[in-house]
Amino acid sequence: MRLGMKIEYIGISDERKEEAQIRLCIKSGSANDVAGKEGTAHLLEHINLLFDKLGKYGSRNDLKATGYTDFFNTTYVFDTVDDAIHIYRVFEIINRIIDGWFINCLLYTSDAADEE
Repeated sequence: MRLGMKIEYIGISDERKEEAQIRLCIKSGSANDVAGKEGTAHLLEHINLLFDKLGKYGSRNDLKATGYTDFFNTTYVFDTVDDAIHIYRVFEIINRIIDGWFINCLLYTSDAADEE
């Protein structure tokens, strides 16, 4: 299946499990870092995972998010309860990652703190 912005997804069902795992793979890794700014892709991965600290998207039992950056890709892995509301929350997070929402939140929060 294909979503907007050239996003593809595959759904695989396993009725023996009550969990769902959703992954977002962005085709940009450490190979895309600008010379002198190595580690940028990995830093952005960590910034995008800050949402998990806010608790807005559920408890640690409802949603676990991890990520990793390799040479070519940055991958986010979401483990959640396999029901519509929890899966919807994961797609909300993915949309915010794609839109740069978490990065902008951090920038605006940092700018406001610097002004005080």
